Amino acid sequence: MENRAAAYSKEIASHYKAYRPELHSVLIKKCLQVDSFQRGLDVGCGVGHSSVALTSYCKKVIGLEPSTFMLQQAHQHPQVCYESVYTKVSKPYDLLCFFGVLFYLTDEEVNQYLNGLTASGSLLVADFKIDYDLATKRMQLKPKALNYEHIPAQNLLTQQARLLKSEVFSSSFECTARELLHLMMTEPHIESALIQRFKTSNFAVLHKEISNFFTEDVVRLQAELNYSLYKKN
Repeated sequence: MENRAAAYSKEIASHYKAYRPELHSVLIKKCLQVDSFQRGLDVGCGVGHSSVALTSYCKKVIGLEPSTFMLQQAHQHPQVCYESVYTKVSKPYDLLCFFGVLFYLTDEEVNQYLNGLTASGSLLVADFKIDYDLATKRMQLKPKALNYEHIPAQNLLTQQARLLKSEVFSSSFECTARELLHLMMTEPHIESALIQRFKTSNFAVLHKEISNFFTEDVVRLQAELNYSLYKKN
């Protein structure tokens, strides 16, 4: 996961900590039963939004994150412990989760995590994509097209696990202008467009600028969510 660690600066980690919509909880509620697992491994957990969301389903959650900056900002929870190196992770675990992280993993790493899963353990592969069109069009931003998809390594996964269910669905959420800015600053292509449009990277100045475009109390955005739930063979 070295590429993932390199992708996140201290500043980006602070934006992740400041605000993320509750979409992890929406995803998990769709496919898991409450209090179903003893120990879950959340690979590439970031600042822990997904790990904390998993605590209603696991007695213990291990958040694995290689980025030092992300771990420094991680949300603390009595049921969650964070590790930066897989060798320190307690094994086995009966739930393995990849939230928007397979893009960064090698086949060797995926196999390593699967090998630590219990014989009848569950595997959750999930992701979401926020639609920023409403915001970018209102601010007359022109972000570069993003050629980026988290495509699960289906062949590799199906060799060791069987698919139980899979779904793609839409959801909406509301956020303030400040929260919207935190979100957009985690998207490099939108961040670049913001800086180009307003000639600054200062958060306070950017917030003042975008508040002129969003005078309502909250902004409603759409997101596309997807998950695939597997059972280890």
